Amino acid sequence: MQITERIKTMHKRILSVFIVILMLACVGSPALAAENTKDIEPLPFSWEAYEFVANYLQNNGYLAIAGDGTLEILPFPEGAFNPLIVNAIKSYVNDFINLLVQQGMIYLDAGFNVYLTEQYYMYTKDFLIWFTQAFGFDYRTRGIHGNSIPVVHDDNPSERGMSGLSVYWYKYEAKFSNDVITTSINTLYKGLCNAFFPAPIGGRATDNVVPNMGALELFNVNQNGVVVRFIYSTEFDNLIAGVWAQ
Repeated sequence: MQITERIKTMHKRILSVFIVILMLACVGSPALAAENTKDIEPLPFSWEAYEFVANYLQNNGYLAIAGDGTLEILPFPEGAFNPLIVNAIKSYVNDFINLLVQQGMIYLDAGFNVYLTEQYYMYTKDFLIWFTQAFGFDYRTRGIHGNSIPVVHDDNPSERGMSGLSVYWYKYEAKFSNDVITTSINTLYKGLCNAFFPAPIGGRATDNVVPNMGALELFNVNQNGVVVRFIYSTEFDNLIAGVWAQ
C-alpha cells in the first residue's frame, strides 16, 4: 500500500509540473518576460485589459476615420476604464498610427483595418538589403499581405516559423522565426526591429526586445519562433505587451 501511495503521489507531482509547463507554453505573460531582464519594468496592466478597452471602442462606435485618413477616438466614458490604458491607446493612435498615415506608410478602411502601402514595403525591403550588405544576415521581404510583411531567411529555406511585422489600429506585432531566436545576436534583433518599424518606433522596439532576448527564448517552446506584441506609449519604458509561441 505504501508503494502504491508513493506512486500515486509521484504521478500527481508529475502532472502538476506538466500543467505548469503547459500554462507557460500557451499563455504569453508580460510579467514573465520582465523577470528575464532587470532593465525593463512590466506594464502596469494586463494585455487582456488593454484589448478589452480597444474592443470596446471599436464595437461601440467610438472610432472614426477623419477626412485626412487619420484615426479618431471619439469622446467616450473614459472614467470607466484604467486611465493608463486609455492614455496608452490614445498615444498609440496619435503618435504611431496617425503618424504612419500622414507619412503615407499605411491607410485604414471603414472597418479600421490597417493596410501597409508600397512605401512601407520599400522601406522594409531597402533596409533589409542594406542590413544584409552591412552585416551579412540574409533576410528578404516577401511582398505585402494586407497589414503584414513577411520576412524570410534566404540561407535557410527550411526555416521554422515566420519572421515579419503586422500593424493593427491598437497594437503592432513582430514575429521572429526559430532561426532568429536561436541565433541570439543583438545586431540581428536590432536590424529586424528597425526594418519592421520605422523610426522612432523601431528604436524603441529594439530597446525592449534586446534586453528581453532570454524571455523570447523561453517562449520558443515549439521551435517555431515567437510573436512579440507591442503597444506604443510615451509614458512607459516597456512597450512589450506579451510574448507568445508561434
